[in-house]
Amino acid sequence: MSDECFKMALTDAISVSCKALGFGADVYWDKDRTKYSGTPEGAGKPPGRPQNVVITEAQIKELYAAGEAGGRGRSDVDKIIADNRGYPVDKMPPEDYDGILTAIKAMPRKGAA
Repeated sequence: MSDECFKMALTDAISVSCKALGFGADVYWDKDRTKYSGTPEGAGKPPGRPQNVVITEAQIKELYAAGEAGGRGRSDVDKIIADNRGYPVDKMPPEDYDGILTAIKAMPRKGAA
């Protein structure tokens, strides 16, 4: 048994309640799909956000350069972004770019002890 079970239960109860009330709808937007839900055009995207806006080739090159400066190859950078954000680097929305670039630059050099 976890020593934090009461905290985990409270956190779960609050998040489920907030979800039912519509708080943080952008967080839960894709999570409410069921096998009975249709998938109309544009489903799964928060309203008002353009769907095809992604970072530029120059920004992608800058991400890879930041990774290489830290001893990471392109595949390492791709994996970091996919694991943490759930999309490939060429599908990154512009609003995520600055934060990810900063995080990659702040990572310790690969192989450094």
